[in-house]
Amino acid sequence: MKKLAAFISTILLAGCASSPQGLRLNDLQNADYLVQERILPLGFVQIQQALIKHQAACGSGPEFTVDSDHPSRAWVAQKSTPDAGWDKTLLMVLLQRPPKEGQFSVKTHVYSYYAISDKDVEQMYSAILRPADCPAAS
Repeated sequence: MKKLAAFISTILLAGCASSPQGLRLNDLQNADYLVQERILPLGFVQIQQALIKHQAACGSGPEFTVDSDHPSRAWVAQKSTPDAGWDKTLLMVLLQRPPKEGQFSVKTHVYSYYAISDKDVEQMYSAILRPADCPAAS
């Protein structure tokens, strides 16, 4: 009987210790979590270069990733902590638009699961548009 109780306790504790699946990238890209949309007069290369400059100037910043399945789509992600999941990440989805008169542009959609301020969104855009401007420490 004691062995059975110990076995059941072990199973219950193992179930409590495992973390839930959590929010996935596709789950976050939902109209319920859409915070803002904009069009930026830049292409992916310019955005990636700006973010690299921002990281060099400020020591950290949003991460840029191109969708390997759809090269006209990319993400800029700002995690609340280095190991944060998608539920604690400010996500900007970039959609490359066809060039008009030789000028690229991207449509952006910013998503967040957690409550954020307009300042958080502006800091993400600032990292791209004004890469030398570092956010004030909070």
